Order: sequence, then structure tokens, then C-alpha cells
Amino acid sequence: MENLDANLQKLHSALKSLVNTRKELSALTGLVAKSAAMLSTCEEHTGLSRALSNLADVEEKIELLRSEQANSDFFIMTEFVKDYIDLF
Repeated sequence: MENLDANLQKLHSALKSLVNTRKELSALTGLVAKSAAMLSTCEEHTGLSRALSNLADVEEKIELLRSEQANSDFFIMTEFVKDYIDLF
């Protein structure tokens, strides 16, 4: 039982690290989107400005997806660990 407890603690730490890393990645992707949006407003060349604007839109969508994925992973793995503990 002590071995199982130690392994579950390690699993908990790994899951926490995974979720925090994915949330950080989501936040950094949002910063990339904001930077691309600012660059698109400053750019004089219309084609490049339009491309940067589209890049900003895509990065915003990726940010949302990564945030949802981090939350989904957290809840799925938490339920999995909870069910595993309930078996014991």
C-alpha cells in the first residue's frame, strides 16, 4: 500500500506538471497572437499585414484549444486516478 501511495503521489505530481505546462503553453500562444496582431497593425505592406492578422487569428484559436486540452486532460486523468483509487 505504501508503494502504491508513493506511485500515486508521483503520478499526481506528473499530472500537475503536465497541466501547468500546457496552461503556460496556452498563455504563451496567446502572447504570440497578441504580438502578431500588433505587428499586423504596424505593418505598411498590406499583404504582410493581412498575413500577420490571419496568423494572429489562428494563434488565438490555438490558444483556446490548448487551454481546453489542458483542462480536459486534468479532468480525465483526475477521474481515472479517482476510479483507480476507488478500486482499492
